[in-house]
Amino acid sequence: MKKGLLFLLVMIIVNFIGCEHINFRLKHSELIEKEIKLDKNNIVNVENTNGKITVSTHDKDFVLIKAEKFSNKKKYLGLIKLYFDLKEDGLYIYSKRDKKSIKFKVNYSIFVPIGLVKLEVSSTNGAIKVKGDLGIVDLSTTNGSIKLNGKFGKGNLSTTNGSIKAIQENIINGDINIRTTNGSIRLTLNGDSNFKISGRTTNGSISSDFPVKVKKRITSSKINGEVGNGKYSVSVSTTNGSIKIYNK
Repeated sequence: MKKGLLFLLVMIIVNFIGCEHINFRLKHSELIEKEIKLDKNNIVNVENTNGKITVSTHDKDFVLIKAEKFSNKKKYLGLIKLYFDLKEDGLYIYSKRDKKSIKFKVNYSIFVPIGLVKLEVSSTNGAIKVKGDLGIVDLSTTNGSIKLNGKFGKGNLSTTNGSIKAIQENIINGDINIRTTNGSIRLTLNGDSNFKISGRTTNGSISSDFPVKVKKRITSSKINGEVGNGKYSVSVSTTNGSIKIYNK
């Protein structure tokens, strides 16, 4: 009984902390749009502190960035600086504030070339949503959910407070690592893939459409097994939340 109440309390806190936006009554905003020439054989790296990040692919040889700055005072909008650094290996997008006491967030909507070699997205307070045809995908946040839908290679997805949902449309061609502490995991994999899966949750259930072993204990649940020849590794784990593996 106590364990159930504790789990319920944790999930309530998660829903409060890991919300889709940071609400500081940020009623003033400014939209910045930028187009940067970049082909798919590059890295796009996005770093954010407060605010959601959405990335999609398009059939273009440039990156289109729509960044909306929010602050509690209009005069502070000019103190929120956005940077678009084009380097030898790719494009680096990030923001800084000139005054630490400023309450702010930046919401990004970014379009990258189809087949981009690597996408790196990180945030502290904000959700991450990615959709399209990509290579390596590395997504991380602290307070916020992660959603990934499309074709991708190697994938690393991690958050502390938030759920993770990933749908891989293509046959697996790289290792997949998914981690959260407070939140559920929903992973959909192509049924023709070859992979070895392992995972666990402390407070929650595990289910799988694939013929792999799920072991349930009083204190935790685990999943282990091999599909096809087990060429790639799929690892999933959470502390407070359920895990569901679907066969696409």
